[in-house]
Amino acid sequence: MSEDKISERIRAVRKACKITQEEFAAGINISRSNLGNIEIGRIGVTDRVISDICNTYGVAENWLRTGKGDMFRPKDTEDALIDAFGKLVNESDESFVKQFVMALAELEPEDWKVIEKFALNVAKWRKQAGGGEPKEQSK
Repeated sequence: MSEDKISERIRAVRKACKITQEEFAAGINISRSNLGNIEIGRIGVTDRVISDICNTYGVAENWLRTGKGDMFRPKDTEDALIDAFGKLVNESDESFVKQFVMALAELEPEDWKVIEKFALNVAKWRKQAGGGEPKEQSK
């Protein structure tokens, strides 16, 4: 494994996460100076650090080791929901999206059946219409 290239990929991950060396290093339980030395290729990276980077930041291990494939692992449904709700928390209370999700959270089980029927009808309509994006209505 080329330590020089992996050091560049580790730095690329940190930059993609938009965090400082201090924050990134804390997430993988190493010092900032240790991370800095890894990023410039002064010291090698251990399997434990690679594992911690992958687990903490959702990085694809194959990409980190070889540069092949995507930088990040595809998110499972739970991770995608956590990210979405994390963004939602930062919305203002007057935000339509936040109010809409709050209204959904208050639905009773029978209400979800109505929404499911509606969503299935929309999907059916879109399929019949050719599956394209809905046209914006003129005002």
